[in-house]
Amino acid sequence: MRALKLWLTLLCLLAIPVRAVPVEADLLARMGAYDEADRLYREALAQATDPAEKRLLQLRRLAVAQLRNDVGLVFQLADALKKAPSLEPEIAMRVHLIEGAAAYRTANLARATRAFSQARVLASSLKSAGAALALSECESFELQARLDREGASTPEDYARLCQRALETTRSVPPTPADPYWPLDITRAGQWTFLWGWQAWEFSYFDHREGRIPSRDAWAGLSVGIFSQAIGLADQAYQASKGMEPEFLYLGLRLRTERANHFALLPGVEAWLEEDQRLLDAIDPELKKLPPSIVFLGQEQIRGQHHRGMARYHLLHGQVPLALTEFEQAAADFARARNPVDEIDVLVEVGYQAFLAPGVQVDRSRVEQSLLKAAQLTEKLPYPAGRFLATGFLGCLEAERGRLPQAEALLQQALQEVSNWLAESGASYRGKQELLAKPETRLFVDTLGQVLLKQGKRAQAMEVIAQTSSQNQVSGLDLSRVKSTDPQVDRALREIEQTRTRGEEIRVELQAAHARGDEARVEQLQTRLANNKAEFYRAVNILRAREPQFERLVSVKPASFASLQARLPADALLVQYAPAEQELLLFVATARELKIYQSPVSRQELEQQVRRARAAIIEQGDLAPLSELYQVLISPLDQDLVDKKTLVVVPNGSLFYLPFAALRNQEGFLVERKAVVVATSAEILNLAVQPAASKPGSLLALANPDRSLPGARQEVEGLAPLFAQRATFYEDQATRERLIAPGQVAVVHLATHGVLNSRDVNESYLVLAGADNKLTNGEIYGLDFQGVSLVTLSACQTNLGQRDPLSGNDVATMAQAFSIAGSRSILASLWKVSDSATAQLMVEFYTQLLAGKSKAEALRQAQIKMIGQPGLGPFHWAAFELIGDWQ
Repeated sequence: MRALKLWLTLLCLLAIPVRAVPVEADLLARMGAYDEADRLYREALAQATDPAEKRLLQLRRLAVAQLRNDVGLVFQLADALKKAPSLEPEIAMRVHLIEGAAAYRTANLARATRAFSQARVLASSLKSAGAALALSECESFELQARLDREGASTPEDYARLCQRALETTRSVPPTPADPYWPLDITRAGQWTFLWGWQAWEFSYFDHREGRIPSRDAWAGLSVGIFSQAIGLADQAYQASKGMEPEFLYLGLRLRTERANHFALLPGVEAWLEEDQRLLDAIDPELKKLPPSIVFLGQEQIRGQHHRGMARYHLLHGQVPLALTEFEQAAADFARARNPVDEIDVLVEVGYQAFLAPGVQVDRSRVEQSLLKAAQLTEKLPYPAGRFLATGFLGCLEAERGRLPQAEALLQQALQEVSNWLAESGASYRGKQELLAKPETRLFVDTLGQVLLKQGKRAQAMEVIAQTSSQNQVSGLDLSRVKSTDPQVDRALREIEQTRTRGEEIRVELQAAHARGDEARVEQLQTRLANNKAEFYRAVNILRAREPQFERLVSVKPASFASLQARLPADALLVQYAPAEQELLLFVATARELKIYQSPVSRQELEQQVRRARAAIIEQGDLAPLSELYQVLISPLDQDLVDKKTLVVVPNGSLFYLPFAALRNQEGFLVERKAVVVATSAEILNLAVQPAASKPGSLLALANPDRSLPGARQEVEGLAPLFAQRATFYEDQATRERLIAPGQVAVVHLATHGVLNSRDVNESYLVLAGADNKLTNGEIYGLDFQGVSLVTLSACQTNLGQRDPLSGNDVATMAQAFSIAGSRSILASLWKVSDSATAQLMVEFYTQLLAGKSKAEALRQAQIKMIGQPGLGPFHWAAFELIGDWQ
């Protein structure tokens, strides 16, 4: 600690002597007084005459702008420095690294990718220690970008992904003689912290889902990464001979974060005691610093420590002590001028009250914390905080039986998150994780129950439909959606650009609030309002030019009254709503709406679906299909008696379940009823339109990559059924054949449909030619007006054990063809053998061309195969009809 007494002798931020730079600016920057430091750097820049001195001062300002989260200034200074003549490679490399980190934080992935690519090129040509760490940062960015897209399957997979970056960080010793060393080490520590935090998030996900062995494996990996980062900070502090206090605080921050995240692990008590000893030891030294230096990091670290203590007490049943620690943490974050963490710790009290099993929390203290959080979010642009504060307050009112107040608050919370999902530039994975959080599910479930208790059945059904629809469109990258209308194309690009700009402004606005910079806050609020207006102007262009495309941004399911008025008398619609403890079934006919309940939790239902799929695909014991029949269909038996068609609106894991294969003692469901799937109330609108003319013409593409030899035989077998047909095989099965199919009724694609459940933006169809991937975004822009049916006969999904089973890959592909103009899609839930697919397709089209509806034609084809020896559900149940069933 003696090093803090030597504060006047500290080296400048980059340790390069520049005549025009006052030492005070570097000290202020190190100790967190960023605004004052920036003022002194600007004054020094005004006096500097040497170009090299100016570049170094600009780099200092750039580093400070990053620390204060002034994203606009980061980009402004980075652009200016990149234009400087003869910019030294060592400086240019760091400019790109800082720019890339700021862009990544604000979800501007395109800019981040460019910046890190340029940094990698420069680092590869340099031999310095800083260049080695720069390569580690580039690896870190690529790792995080991949995780945003795909997630990680196992701790071992994750460890392999980040191994090279970890090895680089370990292999570069702290070198105080290097003028750029302090900044480099700090960035390396921050990236390593991010790896540890991501591994913890996977651990938390498994903890939430009850996967204890996997949870512990992820936790062990995360603790190891945190420990490495702590070692890096300690090593850097020792190498500087105690003259770099920011490394001391970096180590403290990492220690308190470790204790925060792993309050449930053995050994956390020792970590908390170590944190407390270090905090107590550092306080006397901090008091010796000049009063003009406002170092806020100590309060931030203290807040993290108290939050860790609170979680520790909760796990040991000491709830009053935990609440006191939470309140202390909130006060610490307030003194640290960190309103985001202050809100987070206040709403965590709500989480503990409503979602932590077995924890009984004083409701008056819960309400006090949540009201304070909600008050803080009235000025701060922090949608997640406002969503949580308002939602938990709604749960509190529901618990008290104040149903109208609960309804209003919960509706407000869900509208808040809906607006954020539409307007934000966050990644697909980030948005999906928000929707899958237990908090979000709690608010939806509670609102549904509140509405049902008030007799508002239709409104409850609409809430479930809206949430399901929101899940399907959230995270779509509209810059990858194509349109033949130039104005629609421009509007789609503008929506994505305003989302990215809005994210940057929100980050800056939060930082300005934290600094107490009222003038900047007012300026940024105006910019955010203008950005929001630009966003909705672009949405209005979509609404005017191509109403179907508006569904990609604004979720507006059809009202139940409108749906019921148009539902055919011989159809029964059931919308499934899995909740935490039960499954709700909203059952609608042309005359009434009923609600049934099955005593199966969301988690149990997901497990049953996995077992059923495994039983079918592995062609084993089909008992799981009977178990699911009891849960999903038995409550409807009486309602189905006089109905021909069952219209299923799935939710989550149910998208991957072949309902036709569910069975009871009388046989498979499809033997009695036609089954069709509607992905949401929006697609259901197509299904209740007047029946289309019967299909008579065919466009078929088969085996474009030559990996499906049976696909050609499949198309050659069904093509003669059509009087008008155009068939293309192997190299001729190109995207050009699909762009404008003309007056074709049926489009049959015997090719791989690769459905990505981790990121629907990555789903595609395989075609022939150099550009052989037709993405979801490109499907939206196809001219399929007049197409009655699209058949995908070789779909496959990358569904894995860690996937959330959202069903978005299936729903989004169907929506893409719907917006392109097709009324319905026939797709497979797994890869079926060539011979079985060919047999099913020939029979399906034979029945369809004979005058049967699409749903009935599929039913008859499946029934014909059920009676054949050796053909179980694996061979005939994979295909489901989505959309118009007539």
